[in-house]
Amino acid sequence: MQSSCELIADLHAVPVYAVTRLLAFGALPCRKAIEDAAVQLRKLSTYVHETGEKANSSLDVIRKRVEQIEKLLGLKPLK
Repeated sequence: MQSSCELIADLHAVPVYAVTRLLAFGALPCRKAIEDAAVQLRKLSTYVHETGEKANSSLDVIRKRVEQIEKLLGLKPLK
């Protein structure tokens, strides 16, 4: 949850993000991608307190959310 909030706060801390992104020659993700990644991070937080079989059954969903966040933010997958 905290990472999601920090991501959105940092995005809004840059006054003209669109211009900054252009100056970075597209190396930064677009505003929509960052906002979508923040939503995915919030969704990940719902799995933090699961234990036992319920936690094991959620592994595939968690993996897919992490992959989506990596894709949205242009991050290399952690392996």
